[in-house]
Amino acid sequence: MLDKKIGIRKYLRLGLLAFPILYIYFPKQVIILPLLVIVGLLLLLDIARYYKLNIVTKFKFLFKEKEKGISSASFLLLGLAVVLNSFEKEVAILSVCIALIYDFFSYLGTFFGKIKFRGKSIEGCILGTILGYGAGLVVNTILGLSQNVLLAGVITAPVTELFLDWPDDNFTIPFFTAVAAQFVKNSF
Repeated sequence: MLDKKIGIRKYLRLGLLAFPILYIYFPKQVIILPLLVIVGLLLLLDIARYYKLNIVTKFKFLFKEKEKGISSASFLLLGLAVVLNSFEKEVAILSVCIALIYDFFSYLGTFFGKIKFRGKSIEGCILGTILGYGAGLVVNTILGLSQNVLLAGVITAPVTELFLDWPDDNFTIPFFTAVAAQFVKNSF
């Protein structure tokens, strides 16, 4: 059964697709500034949570119960800001879309996945990869990147999730997806 709090967090993450979509039409500064403001607010909430301040109770739905330090939401938004600010526009947009779709759908593997590797559902990784590829095809049609760039990003997302989760996979997945896509774009 989908935990309501987790479901809300995952759907909010899908809402983050607005940033790369808007970045297609608007300059980087228009996208990065609000994203950095949200990152700052989330980090302030992380600090308030650490000090057990009452304000956090209004925003409990944003955080996992077990999180003690910087939240996965803060890591995700920080990762998106780094990617959107640091990589070529087309690569950044593609990578963030792949990462967000991958994250949303790979989580569903938690409910039906039987095969686990390092605590992650292989079935969820496969589902996230397939649907991340589908989303990437749509974005790639708009942006005109090569199929190799798309494949590099799509393959990197599950590999990163399964093997590299430091400091947090919510940061590393969009970042390394962009690194791989940018490398392939520049090399081939």
